[in-house]
Formats: sequence, C-alpha cells, structure tokens
Amino acid sequence: MPNGGDASAAGPVDLRQTLDAWLERTPIVTRALSILTITCFFLGIAVGNQAIATVPLFVLENLELYRLIISPLFESHLLALLIVLFWLNRVGIKLENELGSRRVFTVFAQVSVSINLVFCAIVITLSQLIGAGYMMTLGCQGFFPTIVSLLVILPPQGPMSITFIPVMVPPKYAPYALIALSTILSGSLPLDLLCALVVGIFFKRVLARLTGLGVPFEGTGHDARQLHHNLCGSARKSYFITSGTSIPDGSDAPDYGRLRSRTDAGDYNKRRRVLGRSYGDKGVDSLM
Repeated sequence: MPNGGDASAAGPVDLRQTLDAWLERTPIVTRALSILTITCFFLGIAVGNQAIATVPLFVLENLELYRLIISPLFESHLLALLIVLFWLNRVGIKLENELGSRRVFTVFAQVSVSINLVFCAIVITLSQLIGAGYMMTLGCQGFFPTIVSLLVILPPQGPMSITFIPVMVPPKYAPYALIALSTILSGSLPLDLLCALVVGIFFKRVLARLTGLGVPFEGTGHDARQLHHNLCGSARKSYFITSGTSIPDGSDAPDYGRLRSRTDAGDYNKRRRVLGRSYGDKGVDSLM
C-alpha cells in the first residue's frame, strides 16, 4: 500500500515539475502563443470555424477586420495544432531567444496579418474573374500558414523532420513538404498555404531588396536580427549603406556594413566611377 500510494503521488508531482520546467525555459511570446493556440482550438470547436476564420465575404461586406488578427490563433484540425505546438517548442523558442520577445512578436504578427490580407485579395480577384461567388466564403485560419511563410523566410540550418513523420526534408523544401502533407490529408490544394508561400517569398526576396539588406536569411543569430530590421527597421537603410558602419543601436546590433549584398556593392562601385569622372577620385568619398 505505501508503494502504491507513493507511485500515485509521483504522477502529479512529475507532471507539475515538467510543466514548471517548460514555463521556465519557454520565452513569453512562445509560451503565450502555445497556451492561446490550445485554448482557442477548443473554443473554435464550440463557436464554429466560420465565426472566427478570415472569410473574405465577412471581412469585405461586414468590415469584420478583427478576423484578420484573431484567426491565426484558431486551428481547425488537431494535426495542424500538433504541428504548430511542435514547431513553437522546437523552433519558436530558439527564434525568440535570438530575436527577443518584442521583435519575434512583431514578425509573427506582420507575417500572419499579411497572409490573411493576401488570401482575401486573391479570393476576391478569383471570384470576380471566374464568377465563382462561393469562393468568398472560403476561410483562412490558424498559425500553420505562418509557419510555412517563416520556413521560407528563415529556412532551418539542416534537414528537418515534419513533426512525428520519420522523414528528413532538405531546408529549402520544408515549406513545400508541409503544403504537400496538408494536400494529401485534406484531399485538395490549400489556398491559404499557397498564399503563405507567396508572402514568405515576398518577405525574403522582394522586401529585402527594397530595404537594401540583401538576403537570404539563413539560420538565426544576427541573420534573424537582420530579418527584423528588414521588416521593422528599414528607415535606417541610408545610414549603413553610406557609412558602412554598424548602427549604434545597442550591443546586439549586427554590423550592417558587412551585410551589403553584391548588388548593392556593384551599384556603389558604379556610382563611384561615374562621380569620379566629374569630381575626381578625391572628392568621390565625401559625395557618397
């Protein structure tokens, strides 16, 4: 009897210790997102997906803009919930430790809302072009699309497994593997994940060129901080392009003078040659 009593008491103690250890090692944004995702999954079952998903018809006609913000918290399927929790507790923790809580929250929010906006724009356009009004009732929800975008923007350092499936996927194919898995399980090509792919490519290729940093963003460390400055700090572009020095923004600020892309360097040298013809090599550096 004493042994049995000790065994029954050990269960809750071990569970409590495991939970305390998880709370201690998990940063606040990843922790809150994990808890909210689980809570909202069961809440979504109670209220129905149509009440919280980003449905273009409701967003456009009823101006229910809150859907653009809250829908990423509501997963519609148990497998998607498991994948999100798996990713948050493996990659999300590391990403938040590198970027910081405020920065990672900004990145998650920007990518999630961008996916919803692109989804609405594409659905509205397609419904008008092909005359399929039913498409306006399609929904986009969950953090799963955001993970697809982040895998494009910040691919893993090496091959990764898709949750509990014992298959290693090369980094550049990871988002496509998730889309393929979702297609196989749902029986149809998920439009929301395709929109997430478009958003990821935009942030990685187009936005990075517009801000002048040059990508790819690979791994974490100062590359992850570079991602944050692409998304949130492009106003400082002129400083580090002209001076080639690090931004005096804090001890963790990366040296952006070293991050100038080949394209930027080529443009710089070209401008230097052109100015040199008119002002001579001595005055070029002061002009630029």
